Amino acid sequence: MSVIHLKTRRRGPVAVGQNLGVEQHLNAYCRFFESLDKHDFDFLRGYFNYRVRYSNPLCDVRGVDRVQAVFERLYRRCEAPQLIICDTAVSGQHGMIYWKFVRHKKRPNSTVVTGMSRVKFDGYGRVVSHRDIWDASHAPRRPLARLRDAWRRWFGARERPKHYRAKPFHGSPPF
Repeated sequence: MSVIHLKTRRRGPVAVGQNLGVEQHLNAYCRFFESLDKHDFDFLRGYFNYRVRYSNPLCDVRGVDRVQAVFERLYRRCEAPQLIICDTAVSGQHGMIYWKFVRHKKRPNSTVVTGMSRVKFDGYGRVVSHRDIWDASHAPRRPLARLRDAWRRWFGARERPKHYRAKPFHGSPPF
């Protein structure tokens, strides 16, 4: 995992210690989510501000309890999920995380969702805002395609009826 410092468009100098602190908090945050399992949800409170806002393409919630409920529901639906942090970047008080979420880490053909997260930290190193960005339409395609293929295998591809052209009308119109 590498950290890249981005130049900001703000006027005036940015404190070097501020970026290093955000970098350290971002690395700890990433390590926590990489090792997260269904028994660690109580530790989320240590990383989030009490007024945290979490949003992704499917939900937008405020407060630590609601964020915790979102992650608990996600980990309940998946059998053995794994979050892989590919890259991170820091800009001011914001951290960007490029990640891959694997639904079942032990299955070779498991669903993989790739996305980015924008995380904003407060002065104490707690997350104030976490926004996940990923393609919500991409995730359900593979399972539905598998279901369609299985359906066709079981019941066979049915013959589509041939559409014949209507015979041309000769004579006077019926009205």
